[in-house]
Amino acid sequence: MNTIVSRPLRCQGISIRSAACCASVVGWAASSLAAVTITDLGILTGGTNSYGYGVNANGTAVVGTADHSDDFGSGDRAFRWTVSGGMQDLGVLDGGASSGASGISYDGNFVTGTSGYFGGTHAFRWNAGSGIMEDLGELPGGSFHSSGGHAINASGDTVVGNSYSAVGYRAFRWRAVGGIETLGQLPGGFNSNAMAVNADGTIAAGLSDSPNGNRAFRWNAVEGMKSLGILAGQASYGWAINGDGTVIVGKSDSVNGTEGFRWTAATGMVGLGLLPGSPYGSAHGVSADGSVIVGVSALPGFVGYHAFIWTSALGMKDLQTYLPTLGVDLTGWTVSQALAISADGTAITGNGVHNGKTRAFIIRGLFGGPACPADLNHDGQVDDADFVIFLAAYNILDCADQSMPANCPADLNGDHFVDDADFVLFVGAYDELLCP
Repeated sequence: MNTIVSRPLRCQGISIRSAACCASVVGWAASSLAAVTITDLGILTGGTNSYGYGVNANGTAVVGTADHSDDFGSGDRAFRWTVSGGMQDLGVLDGGASSGASGISYDGNFVTGTSGYFGGTHAFRWNAGSGIMEDLGELPGGSFHSSGGHAINASGDTVVGNSYSAVGYRAFRWRAVGGIETLGQLPGGFNSNAMAVNADGTIAAGLSDSPNGNRAFRWNAVEGMKSLGILAGQASYGWAINGDGTVIVGKSDSVNGTEGFRWTAATGMVGLGLLPGSPYGSAHGVSADGSVIVGVSALPGFVGYHAFIWTSALGMKDLQTYLPTLGVDLTGWTVSQALAISADGTAITGNGVHNGKTRAFIIRGLFGGPACPADLNHDGQVDDADFVIFLAAYNILDCADQSMPANCPADLNGDHFVDDADFVLFVGAYDELLCP
C-alpha cells in the first residue's frame, strides 16, 4: 500500500511570524500542552533508596538499582519502572544475590546491567517479553569471573561493558548474534571499559588507560579504539554517546578543575563550563541528536551536588533552579544527579533526595516533549529558528529518510512523517511563542 501525504497550502506574501494565519486555511485547533513534571520512582519491597541510571527513548521507562529485602535475603536489585506499571524487580542471575541495571533499549523492553553470583559478577540482558535475565558471560582467560553490562543499543541486540580477561580488564561488545568480543585498549594501555553504545550498536565510547593517563575513547570495527584527548591535565572519561555516534560526552581534567565535555570529530573535545563556583562537573547523558546534555556538578566546596542540563542556546543550567522556572514544584526535592536523558530529549533520570530519602526520579515534558513539542532548538520558545528547522524536516517528509535528524523531532504527532498534521501542531505552538 502506498502512503499518500499531501503538502499544506502555503500562505503567500506574509512574514514568518504571520504564518499563524495559515492555521485558518488548514483548520487547526490549538493543542493542549502538558506541564513539566518530576516523579519519585519509589522503592522496592523492604527498601529505602533507589537510583535511576537509564531511560528509554521517550521517557516512559527507567532502569536503575534499588535496595531490597524479603524473606529470602536482601541486597540491591535491578529495577525497571514504567509509567503504566511502576517499579518492577528484575531479579538476579541464577545463584545470585544482587543486581543493578544501567541501560535500556529505545522501546524499554531490553535492559542490561550486572548481577552478582557465587564466585563473581556477570553482565546480563533482561527481556520484558520473557521476563528472563540472560547471562552474557565473560571474556575468556580471566583468573576470576567478572563482567558488567553498562549500555544497550536501540533495538536491544547489542550490549557493551567490561570484563576481566587473560590480559586484564577489557571493554567488550556482546551481540545477540556473535556473542562477546573484546574492543581492546589504547596503545600502551592495560585496562579499558565501554560505557556507551550508539543506536545501531556499531560505535562504542568509554575509557582506557594509556601511558599518559586515562583517556576517553571512541571505538568502531574499522578504526578500532581512538583516544579523544583531554581538555588539560591527565585524564578524561567517556560516559555517553548520541544516536549516530557522532557526539560523545563525559568529563576531563581542565584548567577549571574537572569539567564536562562534548566531543565531535569536527570540534574535538570542548568543555561545557561549570556552574558558578563549582569545582567539578561531569556530563553523563546526551540526546539522540546530540543537542541536549545532562550531568552532575559539585556545589562550591564539595558540600553536595546538583544536576545540570546543557544546550548551546541555554548554556549550563542548574536543574534545582531551572526546573521551577518551567513550573516544576521542587518542594522536598534536591535534584542531585542527572545520569541519563531520553533519545528524544524530553525526559531525564537520575537520583536526588526527596523528603530526606535518596530516590530515583524522572523529569518528563522537557524540550520537544509534551510541554513544548515545537521547540526544536531547545531555547524555551517556538520562533523563527524553530520554523527553519521544521521546514527542513518537512521537505524531507519521511522519518525513515537517512537525511532526517535523529529521532525525527519535527514529527510532532508521532506518525513517522513530517507533514500537514505536524504543520498544524507547529503553527499552534508557534503562535504561543513562549514555552509554558
